Amino acid sequence: MIAAGVALRALTRTNRGELLWHRLLFRLPAVGPLIRKNAVARFASLLATLLESGVLFLESLAVVRRTVSNRLVRDAVATAESTIASGSDIAGPLSRSGTFDPVVVQMLAVGEESGQIESMLRQVAETYAEEVQIAAARAVSILEPVLIIGMAAVVGTVLYSVLLPILRMGNIL
Repeated sequence: MIAAGVALRALTRTNRGELLWHRLLFRLPAVGPLIRKNAVARFASLLATLLESGVLFLESLAVVRRTVSNRLVRDAVATAESTIASGSDIAGPLSRSGTFDPVVVQMLAVGEESGQIESMLRQVAETYAEEVQIAAARAVSILEPVLIIGMAAVVGTVLYSVLLPILRMGNIL
């Protein structure tokens, strides 16, 4: 297990390995959507904060690109940054990346057209952060009974392995 952990760590330090790892995380059945929503919430929150502070849009995207830890989001922001610099809108490149949900892209497009992109980004960040919190709370509430049953099985196995030899010795005498 240690060797597998070291190999995975070495793999994720390469550009291609990091990209593959983040794609895999986004595609995991139960946790993938949570990881995606968490990454999008961080992106939206950071971009909203920078824009509300008066930082120019392209400079904000550059800061977000350097700050975001998820490689798929980082690549989508880099693509958006270059296409916006050439005169495009933000919705197109984010939509083509496939990283962002259509609802998020649509909200950003509406925010860009209405001049309220900061408030739309803040709303996306708050909504997604709340969804992640609710899903995590549900997962913990489901996991609690499973852990209790697992602990009971371990305690029962240890108890059985200790008491069985003692009882057998009593039968021999």
